[in-house]
Formats: sequence, structure tokens, C-alpha cells
Amino acid sequence: MFRVMPKQEVDLTESERLCSAYKPHGPALKAANRVRGDSISNEGQRTRLCENRELYVRATYQPVPGDIVISNPPSPIPRFRDPQPEHSKTQDMAPIKQKALINVDLGEGYGNLKCGPDEELLPLIDIANIACGFHSGDPLIMSSTVRACIAHSVLIGAHPGLPDLQGFGRREMKLTPEELTAMTIYQVGALKGFLDAEGVKLNHVKPHGVLYGMMCRDIEVARAVMRGVPKGVPVFGLAGTKMEEAAREEGVEFCAEMYGDVKYSPDGMLVIDRVKKPWKSEDVEKHVTQQLTTQSVTATDGSNVQLPVKDYPLSLCCHSDSPGCVEIIKTARAVADKFNKEHGYS
Repeated sequence: MFRVMPKQEVDLTESERLCSAYKPHGPALKAANRVRGDSISNEGQRTRLCENRELYVRATYQPVPGDIVISNPPSPIPRFRDPQPEHSKTQDMAPIKQKALINVDLGEGYGNLKCGPDEELLPLIDIANIACGFHSGDPLIMSSTVRACIAHSVLIGAHPGLPDLQGFGRREMKLTPEELTAMTIYQVGALKGFLDAEGVKLNHVKPHGVLYGMMCRDIEVARAVMRGVPKGVPVFGLAGTKMEEAAREEGVEFCAEMYGDVKYSPDGMLVIDRVKKPWKSEDVEKHVTQQLTTQSVTATDGSNVQLPVKDYPLSLCCHSDSPGCVEIIKTARAVADKFNKEHGYS
């Protein structure tokens, strides 16, 4: 409840106008009763003034102490629907204006356990995100993966995750900002040691799994991880989210990602599966083509969601642990190559 002091007017926010909790009383009740012939029953009853299935709350009155007044009627807004976020705008846009590169998570084994067919994937990709030991990977795997990437002229980035080997970094954990920053420095530093030994530059940092999703939603998590990224090193992330916002605040270069084997929710977020599901090649082709040519994607509910990649450098991500990943990445590669050729991106 909001109280208005004498001779003051208060404009309630859109959400307050729409919540149907506005309770005029006294002279304000009488004033509201006169608006467009709408009726309001006795004091204390919630007020809903509806016209053409759109909710309005209209009352104008020179207030006295205790009155609640909305001085300007809100513009028409569909009932109980909040303004849509940037991701959810449905109009298609022009094709992306950057070359589409393919990035894949590699080195995600541990000891004698192997996750994906890295050797088969390396000839198909441009960029590798190498696991740094917390969600997967170990020193020998990191070392051999770095050398394999160098042999195939694949750019190398660090792929830090939550400290969750058993859950493969796809279970959410509650960590302090200090822990998030420190674990990022720790993991990136581990990979950078192997790169330094080979005389190779660290190309980027890309957070893994649920950590990536947490950064998309939570600005404090995103800021903490960004603070662990070495100066001058870009971060791969989802445009239009808290990741982009935190990168801008912390002065970190941002590279936008699209996804070849991950579905999107209606709010433009990624649907992160604990265990990857298979994809048909024709679905991958359609999924990737739509993103590259319209900067939009069909969400899980069938709606069309805009992807605000702007003019950021762009990379298309696929996963080495998806069932049938070789065919998925071959399909994504073919779509990207066709797109790049048609638009003159060498």
C-alpha cells in the first residue's frame, strides 16, 4: 500500500498498476467510480477496470492524506503480461554480419575415461574450449589436447567449470564471488601453463555448463567470473544476458555465441541438459541456418526468439558429448561454410 501526502501525486509503476491490488477509498473511490462509467464496489475490494480484454486502472483526483492516486493511465498492456525482454522480440532480423566459426568443447575426459571423439572432431572445427580439470580434464589430457589443437591449427580457449566432476559441471552450486573468481583464475592459469610451454596464445575463455547458465541469469556470478579472466582475453557468452552486461562493466571483450545442438527457452536462455540428447541432421541444419540467416531461433514452445548478437565476433558452439556429435558438427560445418561463402566471409 502506498500513501500519498497532501497535495502530492504518485504514479505507480506498470507492475503496480497491473497487479490488481489498487484499493481506492474515500473521495478517490468516488472519483474512480466516475471514470468511463466503470463501477467499483465497496471499500477494500480489489479494482479491475477492463476494456477490450486489456487492463486499465484509471483514477484522477486531487489527493488528500491517505489517498492513492494514479495520475496518468497506463498505455494498453495485455492482461497480466509483462513487457517482453530483448530476447523475446519476435521479428526476424537480417543475417549476421560476421564470419561464422565453429567451437567445440574438447579434452573432457579424466584418467582412462574418454568423453568425446576429439581426434575426429579437430579437422571440422575452428576453435576448441579445453576443460581445465574442475568439471573434467586432467593434466595429461590437457597437455595432449593442446598439442592436438596446435597440429590442426585450431585456436585454443580455456573452459572453466564448477568443481563438480561427478555431475560434469552441470549441477548448480552456491559459491561466493571470491570462490568464483579464484576458481576461474586457477583453471585458466592451469591451461595457460600448457599453452606457454608450447608458445601458443590463449584465445579466449568460455565458461562451462551450469556456470555459463548461472552467469546468464545472475549479474553477481557473471561479474565474479569476469574478474578471473586475464586482461585482454575475450570471453565467449550469450548476448543479451548478464554475461554481456558483466563483460561490459569489467572491460572484458565479448564474443557472442549461437548453438548448434542446444535448444533455447522462450526467454532466449539455453536449455542445459544434464545428459545431452541426440539430434537429427535435418534439425541441426534448420536450427543453425535459422540462427545465422535471421538472428533468431525457434524456442521450445514454438515461439520465435530474437538473438541480439549485434556486431560482436560470433562463434557457433557444438558439443563433443552429444550423441552423434560427429554428424552434428559436420552438418553445422556445412551450414557455416555455405553461409560464409554466400556472404563473402573468407
